[in-house]
Amino acid sequence: MKVLIILSSLRIKILLFFAMALIGLFGVQYGAARLFVIEQSEALEQEKALANLDRIDRLVSEQIQKLESTVSDWAEWDDTWRFMKKRDSKYVSSNYVSNTFTRLKLDLIVVLDQQGQPAINKGFDRQQQQEWRVSPQILERLTAAESPLRPLPLEQGQSHGRSGLLSVADGLFLMATNLVLTSESKGPARGVMAMGQRLDEPFLAQLSNIIRLPLNSYPANHPDMLALSSDLWHQLAQQGRAVQLDRSGTTSSGYILLRDLNKLPAVILKTTMDRHIARQGEQNLQYMLWSSAGIILALLLFSVMLDRWVLNPVSRLSSEVTVIGAQADGSLRVQQLSSDDELARLADGINTMLNHLEHADQQKRMIQGAFGQYLSPKVVDILLKDPNKLSLGGEQRVMTALFSDLAGFSTISEKLSPAELVQLLNEYLTAMCDIITRYDGTVDKFEGDAIMAFWGAPVDQPDHAQLACLAAIDMQQYMTEMRLRLRSERRPALHVRIGLNSGPMVVGNMGSKQRMNYTVMGDAVNLAARLEGANKFYGSHTILSHNTWRMVQEAVDVRELDTIRVVGKNDPVTIYQLLARKGEVSESMTTTVSLYQQGLACYRARNFRTALNWFDQLLIVDDSDGPARAYRERCLEFMRHPPAEDWDGVYQLTAKG
Repeated sequence: MKVLIILSSLRIKILLFFAMALIGLFGVQYGAARLFVIEQSEALEQEKALANLDRIDRLVSEQIQKLESTVSDWAEWDDTWRFMKKRDSKYVSSNYVSNTFTRLKLDLIVVLDQQGQPAINKGFDRQQQQEWRVSPQILERLTAAESPLRPLPLEQGQSHGRSGLLSVADGLFLMATNLVLTSESKGPARGVMAMGQRLDEPFLAQLSNIIRLPLNSYPANHPDMLALSSDLWHQLAQQGRAVQLDRSGTTSSGYILLRDLNKLPAVILKTTMDRHIARQGEQNLQYMLWSSAGIILALLLFSVMLDRWVLNPVSRLSSEVTVIGAQADGSLRVQQLSSDDELARLADGINTMLNHLEHADQQKRMIQGAFGQYLSPKVVDILLKDPNKLSLGGEQRVMTALFSDLAGFSTISEKLSPAELVQLLNEYLTAMCDIITRYDGTVDKFEGDAIMAFWGAPVDQPDHAQLACLAAIDMQQYMTEMRLRLRSERRPALHVRIGLNSGPMVVGNMGSKQRMNYTVMGDAVNLAARLEGANKFYGSHTILSHNTWRMVQEAVDVRELDTIRVVGKNDPVTIYQLLARKGEVSESMTTTVSLYQQGLACYRARNFRTALNWFDQLLIVDDSDGPARAYRERCLEFMRHPPAEDWDGVYQLTAKG
């Protein structure tokens, strides 16, 4: 009993420690999250506030640009230019009326002659709809020699006006000036026209309506503005804008400093923005706090029930797994738990794992049984280690494909009973597949007596072309021995034709999810099939392409046959007859090849009669040489009907073979 009490007390200590660790972890997590949320929300608010200030600044600049365009249109107008000479009062009474000020949103228009005297001097209060006299201070600022509003001299290609903010006792104006010129912007200039718009409450209300934010203006020396912090004033002085976040409140303030024409601080525009981003962050933190508190409570409750709901089931699971492991019996399963918790799912998971292991074992046996007969052991081992390679899909690789077919097998099959035919075909296919797999090749498919195989996948084989050629040599050697045996048994002799080509091919599992085939496809594969059929035209047994020959020229001996165009292709292909491993060609074949090369050289030089003599000499040495017979017939044909002058020596196959 004392032991149980001690264990219980120790368990409580562990649970309390676990609870304290959870609370501490929660506190650290909450503090870090709160700091992150505050920093992010302030950064977002700062970014949004600066964007709003940029909008306000752009709106003011756009208004000044509109003012520049308006004063340019009126100043560079033939009527205005003529007025400055004739001083026709009708021009003034017709154009400078209240409707003009209202329509153009102007508060003053001043036209000065060349001596700086006002020819037109009108101000109009658009709110009160009444004129007001332009103050002498405005006229002095316009006529002063050092005034930034004084237009530039008339020069080709330069602007004829100035613009900016003018701060006077009457208030702050957006001002623009332009030389009085003809409608074609030509002089001489007869004066200066100035137009102004008050930067007042209606103007700010218009901007506020556009940006949908409150907007107020204050003189730069206003007490409220002077009370701003030095950091804010530094930002205003350097950047012309600043943002003040009220961390204890619900709004933030943005400021834009507008300078007058002398670059001195004139007015500060202030806008107030709601801090909804910060409030949303606080709400998110509260949600996280309550969620975390609920999780801690649930974990504490779970810890209290740990002894009853966990320890005993874990002990039982441990015993059952130990028994299964000791007996090494994949058919055994652990007993399912009646509860619906993690341990019950663990038991189900163990049973699922055992099911997968049993299924994997069955799958391995299936792969060994299904693929072991026509894939090399190396390929089968890869599939056993990674059955996912049996999934649908493909990849492009440089590989070598082999096609083989029995010559005249249709005629042979007609002379045999079905049982004899099956026996002969199985004997032949078994021997060929054994040779292919011995050289780590993959048997793709059988089509009657035809075999399709490839090298270079799924295992990377840098020497895939050499392995394929060596397999083809052994296949022909076996067929030589098999023919002797078949003749002794009074059965039909078999001759196999083989085509080899190397190049880029798409390899992988093709088909449907219910039925798939690990195969290759592509133009390089089709060419290998065409070369198998090309043996018929040359009386040869094994033909390989130039691509394959380049990869195996140090390993095998060949005889160049021809340069051909196969059916369905325009590009010529140089083909070779595969003879034997390097250095194993017989003396008689060496003589045959030497005579053949003499004839081939004369043939390509269009000297068909001399070529015919060489091929006839070859046939005296070996009357069974198929390529010599083929070229002899071709020479006779060209002697009767010579080829065209632009003949390139390429022979066009007229059938697939």
